Amino acid sequence: MDGGCLTEVVYQYMKNIQENIAAFIMREILLGLDALHKHKQIHRDLKSDNILVDKNGRIKVADFGFAIQLTK
Repeated sequence: MDGGCLTEVVYQYMKNIQENIAAFIMREILLGLDALHKHKQIHRDLKSDNILVDKNGRIKVADFGFAIQLTK
């Protein structure tokens, strides 16, 4: 992800982020979390440093070091 983490992107380029851009980013994060939850996984360390952005605007959730698998 060549754009870096969301923390850096917002700090460097979007100090006054537009609502539609924030909504897009939030939607992509929630879609990623939904996919995890459907597989009974929990991230447990979600923060802007663990959200990666590429130069095409794609968003990915990263750093699964604290993630857990829910089982019976």
